[in-house]
Amino acid sequence: MNAAAQTAFTDAFVGGLASGGVRDLVVSPGSRSTALLLAARRAGLRLHPIHDERAAGFFALGLARTTGAPPALLCTSGTAAAHYLPAIMEASATGLGLIVLGADRPPELHGSGANQTIDQSHLFGRHVRAYLDLGLADGSDATLRAAARRGAQAVVAARWPDPGPVHVNAPARKPLEPAAHSASIPRAPAIDLPRVVADRDALESVANWLSEGERPALIAGPAHPGLRDSRDAVLRLATALDAPLLADATSQLPSSIPAHDLAAGLLDADRILQIGRPPIGSRIERWLAERPRVVLAERGHPDPGSTAERFVFGALDESLRALAEHTPSRSRPGWSERWRGLADTVERTREALLADGFHEGHVARIALDRLPEAALLVLGNSLPVRHADLWARPTNVPVLHQRGVSGIDGLIAGAAGANVGASAPTLAMIGDVSFLHDVGGLSAARRCERPLVILVVDNGGGRIFEWLPVHGAIDDADFEALFAMAPAIDVEAAAKTFGHRYVAPRSPDSLASALDAALTHEGCTVVHAVASGGRVADSALADAILEAAR
Repeated sequence: MNAAAQTAFTDAFVGGLASGGVRDLVVSPGSRSTALLLAARRAGLRLHPIHDERAAGFFALGLARTTGAPPALLCTSGTAAAHYLPAIMEASATGLGLIVLGADRPPELHGSGANQTIDQSHLFGRHVRAYLDLGLADGSDATLRAAARRGAQAVVAARWPDPGPVHVNAPARKPLEPAAHSASIPRAPAIDLPRVVADRDALESVANWLSEGERPALIAGPAHPGLRDSRDAVLRLATALDAPLLADATSQLPSSIPAHDLAAGLLDADRILQIGRPPIGSRIERWLAERPRVVLAERGHPDPGSTAERFVFGALDESLRALAEHTPSRSRPGWSERWRGLADTVERTREALLADGFHEGHVARIALDRLPEAALLVLGNSLPVRHADLWARPTNVPVLHQRGVSGIDGLIAGAAGANVGASAPTLAMIGDVSFLHDVGGLSAARRCERPLVILVVDNGGGRIFEWLPVHGAIDDADFEALFAMAPAIDVEAAAKTFGHRYVAPRSPDSLASALDAALTHEGCTVVHAVASGGRVADSALADAILEAAR
């Protein structure tokens, strides 16, 4: 193999990726990846240099969520690709297409003690949809045609039938730099993918089942921003059924009842339609387990309690439109009065508890209220997403999240990728532990030209553990040291290390002003909101709702 053959080979492969829809390449520095990187530049892919592979992986997920196309990741050989694993696990669980290009040493160096050489085959195990070993160039026309085809095949595997990450192992020999060649680079074939829609008879059966109920309800959990396009269909269906919609803050849909996890247990629904994944919350999980339920799903088996009676698989937008068309309107005055009255009670209770102080509920309410229409919202896991459900009003902007495996990995880098992909003002509400966990993501945030606000809700560590039985089972000192684990990080110094603006509001009014300014200022601003008492407020809200509903 010579440099000219390798140059033609990488051009053919990258051309296949581009023909399948890849437009972005997130690259981390290295030598063995030189040939692929320069081929991507020649092909006109948008390049995003990110030093740390872990942050690069989550930056790519942000791109995937907002561009609708699978981005590619590229790194050098050795341990570099291993840092992609958390992002790959999230992409797999969420169904996000991703092409992972791991450069590798050639076969003759393996098993020889050669530097930076490990066995990279099947590195990500069952977390990827497919694994391809690209092999080496030999200068033949057949190899060039195969390289273009395999590039396109990698994208197909990332998009269909079950979207997710694909790993391509790409060995290369020196010289790695490009060389002139006279080869004719083949074009990859055009590929049209099918769309799976639900059986119409099944949907008509579900419509009849729902309409026959006396107390129907709709629920919706975490979903892709594309579900926002189905809002009208969902609301038409809810109106026809005279039923409440209990929607997670990350569902892209407006909940009829605030703090639905607290309120659901007070509603004796007799038929439930679940749209996609179930909402977060232990109370609502118990509530669902006790009631007849049909699930509309595109992928997976979203039924953690294994209590659903029926699944209807197919594109959610088509299924929801069909149900809205086929479900006859029926007034249910007693049921409507019950759930609307509960919604009013919850809202009055929330307003009373937001009248004073400065706890996590204030941060969530103010943050979501300040979002401009063209913005993106990123909700961190653990308490931020729960406080958005408990305290905030529904938002009309796309809501991005990493709820595939609900980890706190890469939230800052993911928000930065979304900001770049959508070219839209972005607000990421995360906890102080999440900030520490992805402080390196602040480097990726330097790529943001549009406003990016990293809202750090600082409540002194992992306060979600205060809701678990371990709180109270051990003494306070051990709980704080082993579970809450307050980060004790200088947030201002971290922000300024990466050249970002920093502001530290300490009241509802100053937070509102800080967010208004940050959401109109180009680049990244870290807004550090120190708030406490969220558990007390959450408990007070739960107690007040129960008392008022008696």
